[in-house]
Amino acid sequence: MRRQHLTYMSAVAYEGVSAMRGFDRSKRRGIVGVLVVVGLVGLGISVLPAIGGSLGPDIPPASSAGVMPQEVATGGQSNDCELLGFPGSQYTSYRIDSPKSQPYNVTVGSKTVTFTLSISTGSNKDKVFDYKVENAAVYGIGVKGGTKTAGYLYPPTAPAREATWPAVARAPSDTKLYSDANLHAPRDNQNKLYSISNVTFCFDARTAAISGRVFEDANANAVADVAPAEAGLQQPVTLTRGSTSVTVTPNADGTFSFANQPVGFTYTLCAAGGTALRQTVPTTGATCGTLKGYSITLTAAGATGNLFGFVRQAPISGTLFEDANANGTQEESPAEGAVDPARYVYLYKGATQVGQPILTDSSFSFGNQDVGATYKVCVAAVPGQVQTYPAPTTSGSVACTGAAETDRGWGFTLTTAGASNLGFGSVPAIIGSCAEPIGVAPDYLLLPTHEQLYQGHDPVMAKALTIAGHKTTPEEAGKLFPHLN
Repeated sequence: MRRQHLTYMSAVAYEGVSAMRGFDRSKRRGIVGVLVVVGLVGLGISVLPAIGGSLGPDIPPASSAGVMPQEVATGGQSNDCELLGFPGSQYTSYRIDSPKSQPYNVTVGSKTVTFTLSISTGSNKDKVFDYKVENAAVYGIGVKGGTKTAGYLYPPTAPAREATWPAVARAPSDTKLYSDANLHAPRDNQNKLYSISNVTFCFDARTAAISGRVFEDANANAVADVAPAEAGLQQPVTLTRGSTSVTVTPNADGTFSFANQPVGFTYTLCAAGGTALRQTVPTTGATCGTLKGYSITLTAAGATGNLFGFVRQAPISGTLFEDANANGTQEESPAEGAVDPARYVYLYKGATQVGQPILTDSSFSFGNQDVGATYKVCVAAVPGQVQTYPAPTTSGSVACTGAAETDRGWGFTLTTAGASNLGFGSVPAIIGSCAEPIGVAPDYLLLPTHEQLYQGHDPVMAKALTIAGHKTTPEEAGKLFPHLN
């Protein structure tokens, strides 16, 4: 008759045993004896008599997951998990006597944990087995054969790692299973494997929640400000364990939670971005495409406070045009086209230049920039050209103070609507076709300012008349040709 034992081990003053999992095998051997001496002589702590075994030599070969079993001299008892370093305060022990190829179910709290075994046939009949586990993380296994036990210790960060046995998915989206294969009992004096008497699984069936918040980082300071509170974003959040992923949409305030996740596993947590969003939190961590997320090895305490911050973005663009009639408007009929020569356009965020200037003779675009920030757009000055737009009285125009820039540009606080149609108009300093075509250097170089052009003043004509003996002001000179104003 097959017997199945489920043991919930009590916590004892033997937590030092669990530390053995952090030592290499050569140091682990015999460490139990050291602990016993310290407990009895140095600390006066009583040690359970059953913990008299130690991890002995390796028993090759390793399992398919790469775990090499070690001999446990006094194994095969109800305290195998204690001997392997997994105390009952955290781990549950489940023993299967005379195991067969079938599933075994055990209830832990309100959860059903399933172990499915496949026992070997043929030349290794009843000596080798494969298993998979559902709803728990396996950290250690004791396989009894003869008078000894083969102990398998999984790395703490990779309990019951994913394998492909058998070729059945746990869920439609999951093509792998948490399992291992080719586990066996100890060897006899002829170096042959014993038949398997019983198998003890040391596992953790506890669950915990992984939660956090997605928020709009309005001031781009990489902090979820509470005064005033920054709004939540409903960008989808995805939790991945192995090849299984679950995606949720956050609540209106941006909060999200993945409840009842098995502890002991490593998860990747990612939030979806967007073309009009720039991530500010986190800046390091797990790779989520072009974004960053969190790598979480879940403990019973859960993993809370996982923040994802994004600042909204909108485009900044505009046009340079030759303002032939100097009226500050880009005419469509007749069309007023590109400027000649091309010139640089500069973007400033506050007092800091953003990226590289754009060299263009017509349209320009700085792509998406942070909403809520203050920007300024300026154009490089070009000898022989006079800026006509924007003028000082144009709404939204600001002074450009760069040494190589024209004196007026555009200033604004970017909104989600973006800032487009930022126009810059200019005209050649000499208008007409009567200039001498042989490249004569002028005696005087006068370039009207855009204010003078806007007001209809003509300093060039005033200078010419003054030289000819007819002293006049730019304002009076501008009235001589009213049809040009």
